[in-house]
Amino acid sequence: MENKKLLSPTRQSLFRACKSPAKQEDIRIPEPEKKIKLGADLLNAFPEIAENFDIIKKVGEGTFSKVFLAKMKCDSSKKVAFKHLVPTSSPGRIENELKCLQELGNKNNVLGIKTTLRRNDHIVFVLPYFPYRKFNDVMDRMSANDIQNYMRNLLIALKHVHSYKIIHRDIKPSNFLYCQETDSYALIDFGLAMPVPGTKGCFLSDYTATVVGMSDNKKPSSSKAYAKPCKHPRLDTCNICRNRPRQKAPRAGTPGFRSPEVLMRYPNQTTAVDMWAAGVVFLCLLSRRYPFFKAKDDMEALSQIIVLFGSKKIKKMADSIGKTFDCSPPVENPDTLKVICEKLARRQCSLHRDYKEGSAKRKLSDPSAAATNSPNKKQVSETIIKDYNQSNRILADITLDKNRLTQSESTSKCTSSNSKSKKSKQPVCACIPESAYDLLGKLLELNPDDRISASDGLKHPFITHC
Repeated sequence: MENKKLLSPTRQSLFRACKSPAKQEDIRIPEPEKKIKLGADLLNAFPEIAENFDIIKKVGEGTFSKVFLAKMKCDSSKKVAFKHLVPTSSPGRIENELKCLQELGNKNNVLGIKTTLRRNDHIVFVLPYFPYRKFNDVMDRMSANDIQNYMRNLLIALKHVHSYKIIHRDIKPSNFLYCQETDSYALIDFGLAMPVPGTKGCFLSDYTATVVGMSDNKKPSSSKAYAKPCKHPRLDTCNICRNRPRQKAPRAGTPGFRSPEVLMRYPNQTTAVDMWAAGVVFLCLLSRRYPFFKAKDDMEALSQIIVLFGSKKIKKMADSIGKTFDCSPPVENPDTLKVICEKLARRQCSLHRDYKEGSAKRKLSDPSAAATNSPNKKQVSETIIKDYNQSNRILADITLDKNRLTQSESTSKCTSSNSKSKKSKQPVCACIPESAYDLLGKLLELNPDDRISASDGLKHPFITHC
């Protein structure tokens, strides 16, 4: 006789419930997640694009648009870029960008436009395909000649734009495409472009109307045109100044590339804001650090500039544009731009060298790992980002002990002299001419009235020297 386990009534009911088929409504099969098609919003708004093109990938995304790379179905060798503007974008902003692409494009390193599509509130710019590599992937490998060519072509594009009395307002590496293989360049994204205040005859319109309190946008002759600075104890500054009306001024641009006058809300901004941004790009190239500035807000961004130049120079610049600036305790200028760039570039090169040497040692100790432990650009970048991508690390690097740097330099000299038989390549930072740092200083001039222009920059010895 088979032995059967005796189940309690409660367990027997549970056992029967498990064996009995469940009701149809009790069975809930989770629906498979619907895979969102690449560029679904674009293709839904413009079905004709789906009929004639295959979307390859999304190559860019910003606050006001998304950019997709596509190829023609009838001829896969022909590619275009679709820039799908956010439906909530300002009509004035869209009109200005379209005018810039039509009037300025296809010459002097400025990307043009093929055509425009519109359906209801959806607008698409069809742009020519421009092959390029990300700035991070080419920056560390750029020689002094490469940097010279890069800056020359950026200045050519800016001179062209500024000749129309237009401020681009968003100069940064991701908006100046660079193809190292073909040595070609393209300035893109005029979504924030504006005319220089007070300019007559410019084909752009000032859709923001943010400059207030100035009749005809005329530049004040002196600081007396602004509200008289408060003269009261420092402890009372916040309570008194908070009640003063806040002056409005254009603040468009990418954090880290905004000029001091933009951060201080100076209303009469000129093309000099683009030249400052070009100087920050140049600073990234010479220091091998991108991004160089990384701040959460305007105050933190201004504080990083103060650490780089010192509070005394910032105060002098603020006085020149009629702004009151106070910094306590005062910040001294730590080093020249040349010393800072060479210091950071040397450490960046050291990181890459240490990584490569570490990979070589792992290959020798474990030959089977040669395939899996090969140098990986992404791993190198992640290592660099982990150590250096914090804004406070930038400030710490700038204020390094000079004695330690001098000692390390003398040690490296002794090491190199003892190993004369082994000739090593000279670091890239050591090949940068003195004229490069002179141009950098003129681009990063704090006073916008004294900052070098694009046309004068093209005449600078660093650019003209072959």
